[in-house]
Amino acid sequence: MSMRLTPHRFIAANPVGVDWVCGDLHGEFDALQAALSGAHELMFIAGAEDNRNRYKHRGMGGDWAASLDEASYKNLATQCRYQLPLTMTLECENGQLELVHAQSPFDDWRTVQECSFSERFAIECTWPWNRAQGKDQTITGISAVVSGHIGTVEIIQRGNQVWIDVLARTGQVPLMPAHRVLERVAQVQRGG
Repeated sequence: MSMRLTPHRFIAANPVGVDWVCGDLHGEFDALQAALSGAHELMFIAGAEDNRNRYKHRGMGGDWAASLDEASYKNLATQCRYQLPLTMTLECENGQLELVHAQSPFDDWRTVQECSFSERFAIECTWPWNRAQGKDQTITGISAVVSGHIGTVEIIQRGNQVWIDVLARTGQVPLMPAHRVLERVAQVQRGG
């Protein structure tokens, strides 16, 4: 991965509505649309640099991109690169929520917020999932961490870390209000 990506973005509290978090959709955009009315972006971005990655992206549910002409593809990939950072901090009225594809690359979220882009940082945010398999662990400097990536049959929680990627295994769109994720983490940490 030779592209430069935005490492982190802070999103201020939403004063007028509900913020939602979503696990991996694996190209099931119609399922998301249906859930909202009642993807693997890095591989898409990489396809703008190397056509071989376009085929990998299509295999992960990215068939929708096949209809884009070259200029539209590159334009959308550039927008994704700058608008979709590797990590986000979402401020909510009941805490701060970290958003990262696979898992927090560091034990302290403040380190993530201060990190500059590197290929190693990008890999650590998007591929490993050992924290989901390990014992409960709290990522310090943040209320909760939410990730997708691992394709599980139920939501997994380890300390203040939550993995919500259940679509591929259950057919359920992994969509939750951000404040509910924070409530869930707080409840478990209180022992309830």
